[in-house]
Amino acid sequence: MSHMAILLDTSFILPAYGVDVGEEAEQCLRMLKDHEDKLTIYYSSFNLLEALLVLVREARRGGIGWSEAEQLALRGSIAVATMLSRISEPPTAYSRAIALYGMGHRDMFDNILYALATLNNVKLLTLDRELEEFIVEHGLENPIITPSTLKELLSNHSNNT
Repeated sequence: MSHMAILLDTSFILPAYGVDVGEEAEQCLRMLKDHEDKLTIYYSSFNLLEALLVLVREARRGGIGWSEAEQLALRGSIAVATMLSRISEPPTAYSRAIALYGMGHRDMFDNILYALATLNNVKLLTLDRELEEFIVEHGLENPIITPSTLKELLSNHSNNT
């Protein structure tokens, strides 16, 4: 049975850290769970770093306490590392991320995740329409899948296996 490989954007990692990401992301996570036998789902160490920065921002705002942020960081990181596969992070990802930045895309986390997806030949599931528009506008390799295309992609993949 053929497996489809998907790297998750941090929005899909955040629920493991107790962060509400909205119904669209939650619905995608349910679809992934329903098809987990046909998928290899990846995370990056950069997802974990970005998730920690979200917790820090929330603690600085007073939305959660520092002790709670610490516990959420531990539980979330353990959950992600236990449930998902870690993607290979070749050094060329960093130069490719810088190239994207130089082309005008200023979110380095997105740039690194895009580079990792293309270098590892996997899909990148994201809510970030701006990233997808940037990739299309610049004629770059497009590994992006969005919530609106995920259901169709999973359905087509199931029919082809």
